[in-house]
Amino acid sequence: MTPFECDFLELDARLGKGPPLPVYVVCGEEPFLRDRAVGGIVRSLSSGDDSGYSRVAFDGGDEPAPSMSAIVADVLTPSLFGGPKIAVVKRADSVLDDGGDALEEYVESQAGGAHIVLEAGKFDRRRKAAKAVKSAGGIVNCRKLYDQPPPWSTAERWDNDVARWTAKEAQAAGLSMTRQMVQRLIDRVGPGLRSLFEELEKLSIYLRASAGSPVEVTESAMDAVVGEYNEYGVFKLADSVVRGDFAEALRISSALFSQGVSRPGEAGMVQDEGAIAVILTDRIFARVREILEAKSVLDAGLGVDGLVEKLKKNRVFAPQLASEAGRHEVPRLAGSLRALVAADFALKTGQGRPRTVFETLLAEIMRPDD
Repeated sequence: MTPFECDFLELDARLGKGPPLPVYVVCGEEPFLRDRAVGGIVRSLSSGDDSGYSRVAFDGGDEPAPSMSAIVADVLTPSLFGGPKIAVVKRADSVLDDGGDALEEYVESQAGGAHIVLEAGKFDRRRKAAKAVKSAGGIVNCRKLYDQPPPWSTAERWDNDVARWTAKEAQAAGLSMTRQMVQRLIDRVGPGLRSLFEELEKLSIYLRASAGSPVEVTESAMDAVVGEYNEYGVFKLADSVVRGDFAEALRISSALFSQGVSRPGEAGMVQDEGAIAVILTDRIFARVREILEAKSVLDAGLGVDGLVEKLKKNRVFAPQLASEAGRHEVPRLAGSLRALVAADFALKTGQGRPRTVFETLLAEIMRPDD
């Protein structure tokens, strides 16, 4: 691959053409696109390699910040397994500003298959590091995408960067969206790319879409899934799962991931995505287990009195629990508990993005019976 500089929207076409480059700089105003670009580059470097890469991570925002010399030394040191390394450096603005000499030596001398991927908000083209990257590496510009046509343009409102990006992401998610539906989504969610991407994920899960068989996004689907929901709590989420209201469960969980959740007896809100997903999974597990226990009591012929005596339920609320349990079957409840345990394990062992793991869990345990 020859050295290049391109826009984020052109990156996929650049990757995979010829041998990989020793260094990549991902820069620009849009953090979500920077994250996506770094991930795309790392996946491209790792694919098809029999020996396997070892990945090392650095953060230029640490105190003290890592030096370019230390990063180069690390990435050129063979891993314990003998394979090459990929170094990913987040918030690398100051690392690039001060590390021109070390980066220049690296690109001139390295031949061991190592790669450095640097992510930065700004990249000063006047610095020595820029010269080194331009001579042997790739630069990806993640500029801000505009949600309106240029002021001098006579194009329609939907003819803008954000709409085109959203339409492309929708297609990749297995969704078929008209220009009007794309613009309606942007109007509801706003032009933030991360928020738009998350809403497309929700729509894809709700419609059970796949890339090979696109599903049309209708007004009813948009109304069911996308919107502003600010007054839901963990218990209401669990209730919606028990009721089988998938759209409601997705709406509530979206609000909880955005706003955070509270732990009983603790001050403040939990904002970490992984911790939120674990809390929500635990609450749904407790609610499904409650329904399964109630089902067992009712199937034994003990009625509402049995719920009060065996499960210590309040007599005021026991009839409602009996009604809920009556709508479920034991095999389905048991299967849901197994799925919840598996998701809890995946969340606690870092197997995938927490929000995606949780929303996939909802789709699995709330799938309609065939």
